[in-house]
Amino acid sequence: MEPITFSIVGCGGFTKSALDGMLAAEPWKLVALVDTDSQNLEAVRAMAGLASTSCYPSDQACYKSCRPDVVFVHTPLHVHHENVLRALEAGCHVCCQKPFVPEIRQGVDLVKRARQVERWISVGQTLRLCGTTELIGQQIAQGAIGTPAFGHRMLYRNRMRNLTGYRLEERWAVLGACAIHLFDLFRAWFGGRIGKVRFRGMDCEWNPYREPGAITGWVEMESGIVMTYLESFVSHVTLDLSRHPYEDGMIQGSRGALHWSGPWSHGPIELLSSDRTEAIQLHPGGDDWPRPMQQLMERLGRAVRGEVEPFCPADDNLWSLAAVEAAQRSAERGGSDVDVIDLGRRAGLED
Repeated sequence: MEPITFSIVGCGGFTKSALDGMLAAEPWKLVALVDTDSQNLEAVRAMAGLASTSCYPSDQACYKSCRPDVVFVHTPLHVHHENVLRALEAGCHVCCQKPFVPEIRQGVDLVKRARQVERWISVGQTLRLCGTTELIGQQIAQGAIGTPAFGHRMLYRNRMRNLTGYRLEERWAVLGACAIHLFDLFRAWFGGRIGKVRFRGMDCEWNPYREPGAITGWVEMESGIVMTYLESFVSHVTLDLSRHPYEDGMIQGSRGALHWSGPWSHGPIELLSSDRTEAIQLHPGGDDWPRPMQQLMERLGRAVRGEVEPFCPADDNLWSLAAVEAAQRSAERGGSDVDVIDLGRRAGLED
């Protein structure tokens, strides 16, 4: 089988952590690396065992001599739009890490452009592919808790850890970095779109990377399922790194409930039922990263060959992004309800 060629634009911390999984995927072949930071570029080049002639200071320079089948965009959020657009114009499929773009209209523009050049855009919502979150989805689909009705998701984070690695200027970093994963998971677990949101805690100018703060609210699916959401930041308290971030979640159904803790949804996961006095442990917990990146690439490989649709296509992922934007608007309006479907349609999203 002929290899599927790929390049990586952005060689920062995410790429370094994901690279082993990416290189393990078959039948993929890494042909180019791009980064404006020469130190990051050299570090990833050495990890990958790639020739220096396959490294470029910009994606424009890369596409002058290299046309990979798929471009993986791992750059900061504010340059996603231009990186994805240039990859499409070079004739490549694209997998862009979450969040896809800062604004819905940018995403609508890119989806239209992809259709024009007959390429696809996948969004790397890799939390969907972690073993623990896949297990939760399977239990829901199999009816283990009956009909899902409501639940909660809580995270307690210490931003002093690896502080220099975060982008300090992002005012809404908590939404971009975290809520997009969780809102997308709600959609993956329950199916359909998020219908309404109500949030508080983001209506003032506080920087979650330097100052304590919290956001709280609820997310209502079109089907009626409600998930409450709390994310609390601390900045000057040292937490046990093995429990960073602390996480707790539950989904209640008509016949039982799923409960899990963290960090990063790694479990353990347990099934609770009204007719049992003790919970059933479904998963003892554990981190399978970077295996989800390998799974992502294996699925995308089938999409390149035309066998399946790409994983998490951008046109659908924009509905998750619409829920994030709605949460921000809700907080800015003092916690009022915001209709996600109406917001998405006004921004040009398709039903």
